[in-house]
Amino acid sequence: MEILLLVIWKEAYLLLEKAIKRMMTRSKNLLFLFLSTFILFIGCKTDDDYDAGVTGIYGNLDFTKIYGGTKNESAQAIVSTEDGGYAVLGFTQSMDGDISDKTNESYDYWLLKFNAESELQWNKTYGGTADDRGKDIIQTQEGGYAILGSSYSNDEDVSGNAGQEDYWLAKLDASGTLSWQKSFGYSGTDSGLSVIQTSDGGYLVSGILDVTASSGEGNTSRNTNKHAGGDYWIIKLDAAGALQWSKYFGGLLSDTPRGIVEAENNSFIIAGSSDSADTDISNNKGSYDFWVIKISNTGALLWEKSFGGGEIDEAWAITTSGDGNYIIAGDTEAWIKMCLII
Repeated sequence: MEILLLVIWKEAYLLLEKAIKRMMTRSKNLLFLFLSTFILFIGCKTDDDYDAGVTGIYGNLDFTKIYGGTKNESAQAIVSTEDGGYAVLGFTQSMDGDISDKTNESYDYWLLKFNAESELQWNKTYGGTADDRGKDIIQTQEGGYAILGSSYSNDEDVSGNAGQEDYWLAKLDASGTLSWQKSFGYSGTDSGLSVIQTSDGGYLVSGILDVTASSGEGNTSRNTNKHAGGDYWIIKLDAAGALQWSKYFGGLLSDTPRGIVEAENNSFIIAGSSDSADTDISNNKGSYDFWVIKISNTGALLWEKSFGGGEIDEAWAITTSGDGNYIIAGDTEAWIKMCLII
């Protein structure tokens, strides 16, 4: 597996922290966490154990650490914590090594908490007897965590699976104890990818809805417009995880959301990729494009924009720039595969 090391000057990486972190998270090669004086990266070795390292802003590798067991592990997301440490979310199949609380070899969410000295404080798994894969993590306003991903389970920690793969959101306290959990989905493959906590204390989650399998279900009111395949599926929850509304957006082909930011008036901007050229997408440039939508606080589509060329262009993250604008990071196959920031 290739290892990519990115070093950015302090002024730049403070601005691009979330965008680059999420972009590298989804690349499956490396996760970045930008702190005040160093960059922490988490990747996967060829045996799929977690590999953690810290580098200074001049590129000096301070240490590397490996976490896992004899089966497969994959790190997917990382977040800095209010105590100066960080937490890493992914999934594991192992029942040995650093994993001590699993009862079977299906995949479970795996959360590791580190202190400011990069020492492992605790690690815990979450899930059921089928495969459950954690994809995103945030630290919540009260100091706990919200973890999102996908689950095939309907037992142990998971309840309410609607068939095949569902979104699975779990709320944890500061020590990693499960407070509550919610599943959302229909009879197809519905994959949770991103979560934010909203200004009202609730949550907005996004991922992919298999609209064909749901037969148009997935909106607060059923959508009779023509959709197919996977669409952006946005779900708004209150602080206790109760559903407030859900909406999907996209076209007849594949539409995958990756990053979310809250904007003015409790609206939201979601960035991802789409190879559709119909229904909600008005100006596809060819193949996969960056596809950015803005929705109201009730989920109404306010506008949508496509960015790209004739090759595959995929947005992986969005963040605010601090001056009322937004930065979107991703990659493009136009000319050469590279990072594209708009």
